[in-house]
Amino acid sequence: MQLFITIQGDGTIPLDVPPDSRIINVKERIFEITQIPIIEQALIFNGMILANNNTLLDYNIPNGATLLLVIRSVASCPTTAFQTVDLCVPIHVRPFATTGPPITRCCGSPTITPGTNNCIGMPIADCGFTVRQRICVEVPIDFGTETTPEEARILCGEASNNPNLCANCV
Repeated sequence: MQLFITIQGDGTIPLDVPPDSRIINVKERIFEITQIPIIEQALIFNGMILANNNTLLDYNIPNGATLLLVIRSVASCPTTAFQTVDLCVPIHVRPFATTGPPITRCCGSPTITPGTNNCIGMPIADCGFTVRQRICVEVPIDFGTETTPEEARILCGEASNNPNLCANCV
């Protein structure tokens, strides 16, 4: 559908948009053409300021309608805020040992004695021994955050505009 956008004190521009467009999408198109920041745009139809999340259909805006674009002065007070967050990643380590093939080494030369009753000790039985090895496991971990801006919310917890709050962060 085609709309006409009358810019306060600066003429009218035509705009082609789908009829189910959200007002925020109409403002984005206006920005592409005029470079007027979206935050400074207020669209008015029949004396009503149009909300960003509503659609043209919500307001029954017909094809060929004229919307008034009022440019708002937006004041801002930029600042920087800091907050610390502890992240914890549990790592389960399951150690393992894989043995290689046994290697038999002879200690000295064999002694050959005639007769069958010349062996000292007990009859053949199992013998055993223990081998211990300390191991170290290295696990590379990448800690980080993915940030997605959302609607403003109340933040409960430690927060400050003091950059020293993050002084020990790398």
